[in-house]
Amino acid sequence: MTDKMLSQGLWRPDAKVLCVHCHIKQCGNTYGFSDRLKPIDMDLYKKRVCGEYELEAACQTCGTPIWMMEKVALEQRVVLALIEKGCLPLTAHMQQTGGMCSAAEVMFPGRDGDGDGDYEYLWVTYAENDGDPLYYCGWYRTTEDGSGDQEEYVDEPMTFEGVLTWVDEQFQEYEGRTA
Repeated sequence: MTDKMLSQGLWRPDAKVLCVHCHIKQCGNTYGFSDRLKPIDMDLYKKRVCGEYELEAACQTCGTPIWMMEKVALEQRVVLALIEKGCLPLTAHMQQTGGMCSAAEVMFPGRDGDGDGDYEYLWVTYAENDGDPLYYCGWYRTTEDGSGDQEEYVDEPMTFEGVLTWVDEQFQEYEGRTA
């Protein structure tokens, strides 16, 4: 744990990681789903030290450091590392995977090489662990109507560095198939 004083961030249904101020600028002073919007209690967003199962993350709009749920913060680190790396023509962003669950999503730059209209993407999710953070990785294909199939799943959890290497390898394979 750290004694750094930061505000709690928000994981939104639209897969955004935001500080409360950017959320309010975008959506007003409420939070939740459209049928269950509640006013934001600003007392919950006062600066404080890190709570249990929280890590530092960054508001994706203004870059302000914030506290986030450990899972979301670790997945965001994968996204930020891939964006910073900048050498891959991939789109990396946070994804809401259903039920407010999260993943780092890596979209490939075009359609599948066989022309069937399917998109290919990777999901990286946090794997709970008592030691160093680990991640699970999966490779997916989805059609434009939103249905999707898991094509491959890595059986063993990976380290952060292992994830970045795996994404590179998957992209190289993809490039070889679509060339």
